[in-house]
Amino acid sequence: MISDLAKIKPDPISNTIPLDLPFLKEKSFYSAAISCGHPGSPIYGRTIGNGFNLNDVVSFSCNTGYVMEGPVRAQCQANRQWSQPPPTCKVVNCSDPGIPANSIRQSKIEHGNFTFGTVVFYDCNPGYYLFGSPILTCQPTGQWDKPLPECIVVDCGHPGSPPNGILSGDKFTFGSTVRYSCTGGRQLKGESSRTCQLNGHWSAPMPFCSDSLVFLLRNAEIHIDRHSVTVMYLIKDDQKLFGKRREAVAVAACFIFC
Repeated sequence: MISDLAKIKPDPISNTIPLDLPFLKEKSFYSAAISCGHPGSPIYGRTIGNGFNLNDVVSFSCNTGYVMEGPVRAQCQANRQWSQPPPTCKVVNCSDPGIPANSIRQSKIEHGNFTFGTVVFYDCNPGYYLFGSPILTCQPTGQWDKPLPECIVVDCGHPGSPPNGILSGDKFTFGSTVRYSCTGGRQLKGESSRTCQLNGHWSAPMPFCSDSLVFLLRNAEIHIDRHSVTVMYLIKDDQKLFGKRREAVAVAACFIFC
């Protein structure tokens, strides 16, 4: 067969080899004489097919997370060349997922891109809690596997106001402080201020206003509750004590019975 091949002369006009020669019609001739060899595989991909002789066709595919740029298949030609070179497999990129307000983002990205497999971590600034997933991963589709989370401010809720009490302050989020006082001369029992903490709770129990009333005279302090009157004198002059005591008791009695 090799000797027959050596006798082939191109047509002088068309400069082509006639294909009607008997031995050229034998498939075994093509298989033995014309082979294109392995076409090569794309980086991050593979070649499908194990026939590399004349008219054989191979196809190409890319690994997960990569997209093909170029021909999908190639055919072995009579000139021992493949009709197409192997394609290029390029990694999938996800768009920048963003950074929520009051959040901290951590990620390891390559060449400034969020490529397939990139993992992004989120956390919130102090005083905020994360609503949603703290971890996002770039998928082979070019989409993130979860929606962007949010950072929501810690809110302790309304702290409440005791009977006969006055609440000062209208912000109840992390770091805010409210203050308490009592009406009608009543005494405040407990902490006069409370602060919203990181755990969403107020720093102290709500205070209350006592049933007793407190009045200040020039030289005495009167404490009145439902059952008794207590006078605390602020003078030591025995001669003036009796008069001041009568004055204080009279005021107290009038407050209860007048």
